[in-house]
Amino acid sequence: MAIHPIRIIGDPVLHHPAAPVTAYDESLRTLIADMVET
Repeated sequence: MAIHPIRIIGDPVLHHPAAPVTAYDESLRTLIADMVET
C-alpha cells in the first residue's frame, strides 16, 4: 500500500473542488485502502 501525503489547512489544493466519482472500480478501492493506511 502507498502512503499519501496529508494535506493541511492552507494547502492551495484544498481550495479546489474534487471531481465527482463516476467509476467505482478497483482503482477507487485501492485509493480508499491507501487513505485508510495513511
